[in-house]
Amino acid sequence: MCAPKHHEDNMDGLLVFVILVILLILFFREENERHRPQPPARHPQRERRRPPLFDFDDIEEENVLRMEYGVPTLDLHEMSVREAIQKTETFLQQSRGRYRKVRIITGRGQHSFDGVPRIREAVEELLNGRTYRRVARGGCLEVTL
Repeated sequence: MCAPKHHEDNMDGLLVFVILVILLILFFREENERHRPQPPARHPQRERRRPPLFDFDDIEEENVLRMEYGVPTLDLHEMSVREAIQKTETFLQQSRGRYRKVRIITGRGQHSFDGVPRIREAVEELLNGRTYRRVARGGCLEVTL
């Protein structure tokens, strides 16, 4: 026995209606997810980049500058005397007015020729011409600006 003709039309209409409802649900679900704010991606291995402390054009900041206990620190290890003096002058100029105290690591001169601390002597001579107070601590100078 065949179903009456008007019953088949109702089934076709119902099927079309169900398909449309499913398509609308899927469409609005995608739209909702597209406009939902995404949480920031977490990368535990990626180090957070901080804005640079100072403007050094010719060296990478991570190798030379860092904050130690809230005090900007300049590490002059493995530099020539000339380069160390240039970096120290720039460091002091850019630190003045921003920080009360800075730290300059000169090293003890153990790797210098004849064990004479050439960088340390040059930095102290540079500081002698200025009004900065300083305290020597091992291979480091703490300078009050």
